[in-house]
Amino acid sequence: MPITGSDFENLVKPFFKAIFEKMGFLVIQVRKKDSGTQNGFDVSVLFLDDNEQEREFFIECKYYTTAKLEWSEI
Repeated sequence: MPITGSDFENLVKPFFKAIFEKMGFLVIQVRKKDSGTQNGFDVSVLFLDDNEQEREFFIECKYYTTAKLEWSEI
């Protein structure tokens, strides 16, 4: 049985937190948008850059189960 979009977003949160930490950034917050909110992203990562400035990275999650996704469509 496929997972839900919300389940997928919950998997993405710790994944991106770990990626940013492995790159050496201090992650301040990883946040998942509430269901139904249309602000153009699903998960945000707030972190400090190399100059200790706050930066925010936005992720739009898409969980495809029915078709092959081509790079040209991304």
